[in-house]
Amino acid sequence: RRARLMVAATPGCLHNRLAKVTPEVLFVDVGVPKKEQGRVNIEMLGFLAFLLDLREDQVTIESGGESKGKVVALSGIKQDKRQLIWALEAKVGQRHDAHFAADNINAARNFYNKQAVKRRAELDEFQSLREDMLAAPSAPMSNVLLGAPAAKRSLPASMARRGAAADP
Repeated sequence: RRARLMVAATPGCLHNRLAKVTPEVLFVDVGVPKKEQGRVNIEMLGFLAFLLDLREDQVTIESGGESKGKVVALSGIKQDKRQLIWALEAKVGQRHDAHFAADNINAARNFYNKQAVKRRAELDEFQSLREDMLAAPSAPMSNVLLGAPAAKRSLPASMARRGAAADP
């Protein structure tokens, strides 16, 4: 299911808070400075996703990204709009720390961090090697890599004779 909600966001507050719920508009206080509009939108979307128990990618701004009034689209919801409003009315006035925008920025930093890129490349290489190994027909080497006991092999005849000659 999908739903659309009108949201009036008020940035510059100390905390994230659902200030008021009407059948037409949600009034949300956002704990991010007014001058940082991009962070305000990210914080508001993350906060709404948290309130509605949705993933952040299920809550998007349909229109009004730069203005106070926004149309927010919700996807993958289980309730109809009336049930959503009832659920949100129970959460009016509760204060929540503003951290969604900071989390988003930190995730972006970590994504481009050189060490993180190196670790990701190593993990990707390991995963591809593992997939190749598991996809290959069962060979004695795959048993060794998976921890299964290797089959015992006898020594070649030329080595066996040398070893026997060395024992007087």
